[in-house]
Formats: sequence, structure tokens, C-alpha cells
Amino acid sequence: MAFGLGADGVAQCGIERAYRAGAANFQKPISCHLYPVRVHRNPETGFEALNYHEWEICSAACQRGQAERIALYRFVREALVRLDVPYPVAIDNDRRTWRAYNNRYWPTLYLIDKRGDIRYVQIGEGNYARTELVIQALLAEPG
Repeated sequence: MAFGLGADGVAQCGIERAYRAGAANFQKPISCHLYPVRVHRNPETGFEALNYHEWEICSAACQRGQAERIALYRFVREALVRLDVPYPVAIDNDRRTWRAYNNRYWPTLYLIDKRGDIRYVQIGEGNYARTELVIQALLAEPG
């Protein structure tokens, strides 16, 4: 990926700069627009999730966003609208949810039942079939 400095001194993706200037008809894929939020699809189950991917490479942007009080949703809104994402997207701007669960691992998936109790935790990638079974069981519960 090639980056160039914008007039404000912020590094910007060369592909996106060309698209916005009308010099290219290719817009970056969803994964670029949503970064550090990643779309994860499981082809076996059809399950799809949006996951926050915290990388050191993003720390300067995150710090600037915090200092300027720019909410994370402002970075992902355009892509979510353009792709007509049909489900709610939770965004944890200050990682309050991350800290409330005392989360120490990425990725970690928490499945919460209709009463608000944590019923399943998956640390790390994998166990997709088991996770899907738990999701289906939780959805089938009354309430």
C-alpha cells in the first residue's frame, strides 16, 4: 500500500486519494475503509461479525482521535452505509466494554443470552461450528 501526505500532514492511502480526486474509479475495499474494524465471515456457517482489530500501527491515529474527540463511528460510517450493512454495529470508542469484561485476548467472542448473562466465551480464532451451535441454541431459548 502506498501512502502520501495530505495538506494537513496526515498520511493517506494513495488509492483512496486517487479515487477521491477522480483520477481512479476503484474505491478501496470494505476492509480498508473499516480498518481497524474487520469483517469476519465463516463460510461454513454463514456467520458474519465485525471485530475491532487493535494494532500498534493505529495507535497514533487512535491517540489523535481521542485528543480531538473524534468518535470511531465517524471513520466507519461511510463504509457501513455504502455497503448497506443490515445489522447494528457496536463501537467501543474508549474500550469501556473491553475493560468491563476484563478482556486480555484478541480476538475474544462473548455470547450473551437474553437475560444478559455471558453464556459462552471463545478466545482466539476457531471453534466456528461450536460457536454457531451455541448461537442457535441461545436464539431458540424463550424470552
